[in-house]
This record gives sequence, C-alpha cells and structure tokens, in this order.
Amino acid sequence: MSTLKTQILIAFVLLAQTLWAQTGLDTSSFHQAMKRTHEGLIIIGEAHEVKSTYPTELLIIKELLKQNYQHILLEAGPSEVAILNRYLMSGDELLLDYTRARSEHYRAFIQGLKNLYDEKPFTLKGIDFDRSSCASFVLQNLLSYPFENPVDSIKSDLLSITQETKPKEYKSIIESVKQKYPTYQPYVDSLLLDQASIIHEMVLNPVYMADYGISSQKRDAQIYESIAAIDSATLAKSILIIGSNHITNKQHWWSLVESDSTLASVAQLYLFSYKNCQNFIKRKNYTSSKPLADYIKPHESEEAIVYFESRKNPLEEVPSKPNQITIISLINQ
Repeated sequence: MSTLKTQILIAFVLLAQTLWAQTGLDTSSFHQAMKRTHEGLIIIGEAHEVKSTYPTELLIIKELLKQNYQHILLEAGPSEVAILNRYLMSGDELLLDYTRARSEHYRAFIQGLKNLYDEKPFTLKGIDFDRSSCASFVLQNLLSYPFENPVDSIKSDLLSITQETKPKEYKSIIESVKQKYPTYQPYVDSLLLDQASIIHEMVLNPVYMADYGISSQKRDAQIYESIAAIDSATLAKSILIIGSNHITNKQHWWSLVESDSTLASVAQLYLFSYKNCQNFIKRKNYTSSKPLADYIKPHESEEAIVYFESRKNPLEEVPSKPNQITIISLINQ
C-alpha cells in the first residue's frame, strides 16, 4: 500500500473513532441492565445528535435483537424509512444521500444498523412526518412506469411532489389523494405488489411537517396515532427511538400513551440523561434539564462515563412498573 493510501486510511480510522466510539462505558452496569428479560415495546428517549448517544443505542439494539426484537421505529417518515430499508438490504451507500443520513453522525448510526442487520435482519418503520426530499425520490422510483394503469388518476398528483415542495403544499396533495385512495388502493396493490405498502403508509400517514410548529402538541398527537395503528404483535417486538422531550413533557405525547392501557402496560423505557456532552448541531455542550437532570449519576470528575441504572419509578411524569425505567447517564462526552 502506498504511503498516501496508508495516511488516508489512518486518517479515516481516527475520524471514525472520534465520531463513533462512546467513551467510558461502564460495562458492568450495561450488562446488568440488559440481562433482564424484555417483553413488549421498548422506548429509547434520546436528545438528538449528542455525542455517544448513537453508539450507545447500537449496543442496546444489538442486545435486544438477541432477544428476538424485529422492528425499529424511527422518528422519521415512511418514505425515508423505505429508503433506509432498501439500504439495509442492498448496502448501496448512495441511497443515504436522499435521507437525513447525509450528515456524518446520523450516517454512522445508520451504517451501524446495517452492520447489525447483516448479523440478524430486522425492519425499520417510520412513525413521523414525511419530507418532500425523501417522498419525491421514493415516488419517482415506484411510479415511473411507462404504461397506462388506473393508478394514473392519483399518480400525477403524487409525482407533482418534488424535493422543493413546501410542507403545506405536500399536506394538501396527500390529503387530496387520501380522499380518493380507497378506490385506487386495489390497483396500487396489483401494480406494486410487495412495495405497495410503502405508498399505503405514505398516503395514510397522519403526521405532517406542516403541523409542526412552536409547540409539538399536534404533531405528538399524530405520532401517537401513527404508533397506535401498528398491530400489537409488531409493537411487542419493536424498539422505538424518540426524543426524550416527547416523554418528559406530560402535556404532549406521553399523556396519550399514559391514557392507552395497551401501550402503557407494555412500554419499557431507556431514558438518556446528559451532563456536559457535545451537541453536534449546536456546536456546544449539552446538559439535560429537569426532570432527567435530577436522575443522572453523581460524578464530579472530568472523566467521561456512560452508566446504566434501572430505577423503580424515578419520574413522576412516567407511569411505570418496578424496574421498567433505565436511566442512561452520559457524562463528559
């Protein structure tokens, strides 16, 4: 290998280690938390794009896959997840350029999921709003057939969605198609076969970016509706990754989960709590606010740690059974 190639390889490895590896994992606490039998929906509450979150989630997911979990629910739309599922199956890195995995840290997470998928396959499912950039790519790939078909009556509407389509316009188009969809769904089924479910989920998705304002209350209600529509057998073998604010803000998503006896009874929670950790988006250190800040592991040194601690019910906001909640303390990352 040439000197230049060697230098490039070393630089890549160092970059990957910087971006990827979590620091100071307390392996004893991790194995203690994961050794118990998990039954029902697992919910992982995170702060997005904070250092060491993604690698720690991959460790959790790897252990849960060993316990026959089969689905991962992402805070993403059905079209983006369709692209990501295709990536998991094909390994085609170019597909990631049409998703949020264009960013280096989320891309590393998705690549980590690919490594786990190669060991034990699973499916991804989207429970949040679609983005026009993802939706247009998927629709162009599924509906660019060269012959006449009854689906043409809704095809022209769907193909009018481009990467530049604004959220309100996107919602208007989908709502219009949704009104006609019961008539055309059988034709979509016969045309697209096993890929028809992608169109179904996109058209019937109750969550819209256009409804995402200063308060996420309306969006949270739509996300709840999206999750509640999933059959119980699938949910029982699913891992949901969602922003922890949806859980700790009692007025939003969690209040709906709490009122749903089925979801509340099966949910087991892993909640990240942070102290002095790098936020990749805001380019400054991040520390959790209350109530999560109250339950982070006491740690006065500057040493970086990742620590798992199961608690009977540390958060009054969260309904719980004994040992259902595990706080994951990320400190000095």
